[in-house]
Amino acid sequence: MLRPVYYFISCVIISLRTSAYLEGDQMNKETNDQMKELTMNRQRLSIYIYTFIYIVGLLGATGSIMSNPLSSSSVKVSQLLPVGIVISISLCLLYMLYRNIGKVSWIDTGIFLMTLILYFIIIAVSIGKILSLIIWIPMFVVFLFALMNIKLSYVFILIHLGITIIYNFRYPTYQYEVTRSTYVSMYTVLIILLITVPRVVNLFLEYQKKVIEDIDILNEKNVQVNLLLDENEVKNLQLTELAYHDSVTGLLNRQGFIHALDHKIETSFNDTFFILLIDIVQFRNINGVYGYDFGDKILITMAKMLNDSPLESDHNARVGNDSFAVVVKNIPISDLEKRINNDLISSVFIKEHGINIKYRIGIASCNQQDKTAVMLLNEADIALGKTKVLNSVHCYIYDHKLDGEIRDRFNMLLALENAIEKKHIVMVYQPIYDARIGEIIGFEALARWQDDLLGAISPDVFINLAEKSALIHDLGDLIIESVCQFAHRLAENGYNYDVNINISYRQLEMEDFAMKFLEKVKACNLDPNKIGIEITESVLIDNFNLVVSHLNKLRKEGIKIHLDDFGTGYSSLNYLDQLPIDILKIDKIFVDEILSNTRKRNMLETIATLAGQLNLTVLAEGVESQEQAELLVESNINMMQGYYFSKPVSEADLYQML
Repeated sequence: MLRPVYYFISCVIISLRTSAYLEGDQMNKETNDQMKELTMNRQRLSIYIYTFIYIVGLLGATGSIMSNPLSSSSVKVSQLLPVGIVISISLCLLYMLYRNIGKVSWIDTGIFLMTLILYFIIIAVSIGKILSLIIWIPMFVVFLFALMNIKLSYVFILIHLGITIIYNFRYPTYQYEVTRSTYVSMYTVLIILLITVPRVVNLFLEYQKKVIEDIDILNEKNVQVNLLLDENEVKNLQLTELAYHDSVTGLLNRQGFIHALDHKIETSFNDTFFILLIDIVQFRNINGVYGYDFGDKILITMAKMLNDSPLESDHNARVGNDSFAVVVKNIPISDLEKRINNDLISSVFIKEHGINIKYRIGIASCNQQDKTAVMLLNEADIALGKTKVLNSVHCYIYDHKLDGEIRDRFNMLLALENAIEKKHIVMVYQPIYDARIGEIIGFEALARWQDDLLGAISPDVFINLAEKSALIHDLGDLIIESVCQFAHRLAENGYNYDVNINISYRQLEMEDFAMKFLEKVKACNLDPNKIGIEITESVLIDNFNLVVSHLNKLRKEGIKIHLDDFGTGYSSLNYLDQLPIDILKIDKIFVDEILSNTRKRNMLETIATLAGQLNLTVLAEGVESQEQAELLVESNINMMQGYYFSKPVSEADLYQML
């Protein structure tokens, strides 16, 4: 049994070293096609060497065992059988590995594991043969430690040959089988070295050349990557600058302000500071009247004022179309409002058009780290909203009580959405009279909302709430449909009255408003001449051309146009010769004082005269007494509505009046 032992040990060393060395030097760029091809060639070479070893070993072992004159036939068969089984299994495994080259990643692992199994078999069959254990077990351990050095491996192979030759000279006739097997081992190792060394060296040189080329390419690409990284770093800084700053004013934008404020909160260590949210009053109207270039000049002026302000402010920012935010630190809350009044004047004078730009301020305080920049901006925005509600207040400091107002407003918004969906918004109608003959000539449709939990909600409240959300479009559609159906029922019952609908500025911002309005009128088989719409001056500020286009389309179809609340705006007279309107509605504030204020009475007479010259009809609203009605008739104003004539009534009550 020592023949196969010596033989396998001597021959397997070569293939084991070939596989182990090349695997150890493999680079990370195996995905490259050339590297894959080299790896597959190396694996094929290892399998060829193994196959050669096993076939020659099988032939050598068979010849050596069969030529031993000292063994009987049964002994020879018992010696050949385990050798044949081991070599046959090994050849099957080699064939399986060969078929899977390039398909799976465990080829080298299979070769190495098969080598270890072979060594264990050799050790097992060497038990009881002290000489084999003394020589080969230490050699096996040494070779395992030498796997990463091919030169050292060949040195050990030569040492193995030297020991074999000395052993044969020292014990030339020790035992026939041992002597024959050591010569076979020596000659086989020499043949394997002559066959494999040139191919192994050639493969190693190709592999090493490829490694050097890849290293050079990698170094070159590293230089290019470093240049790209440097360029990207510069561009990232530029992009960050653009992303965090406003292009008009040069201040931080909303995103940059939130980022800076969050960082300040994290590093403030419970220091108290305030966020001021500053909103320019009527900025949208200024843009509409004077143009966006002038609007940009106002923004730049405001930014300069904030930068030059003696307030100890950080992070000045433009956080909205017409709003700015600043952070004020190191100031007691008792002194804050005084400092604002002293350091931030209540208006900014613009020489170009000679106007004062006013603004409002909402204030939020931070003295704890559990708040975020977004939360503080929301609180400042809530406080800012309070200044708009109170109107006379220049600035307002956020209070937690405002949270309740916000919750109430949100709950009301949800309830309004539900009421619109279920058509709980009902219409009432206030008669319009011709005071000369004392008869009804038309009606103004007014929306009413009675909620089960909230009770009766004022139209000023819920319509304003709808206008600040997207609900105004659904609410407007519901009102238009309801009024058109009412007007149709009036006509079917033989009544010849006009019905007027109030239209929100948000509805007129829609590009297809006129088209959809006319579609609803036609859907009810209604004569457009029986429908009128009422608009206020505010709808004309931002989208004058679009509004005029809508009004022209409606008027062309016969729908009458009413300009509501006339005289309350600062530029109404500018529109009279440009707008396609039919009726001017005098606001109630004029009617209330005509009996006691001669100036107001004279203004009414002037408006009536001007309207007559422009072929416009005048309608006075809010008439509450007979004296007011008589004085209006004397001023040539005959169309009136108000509680003196009738409160708004339901459709059922209206029919009783008629």
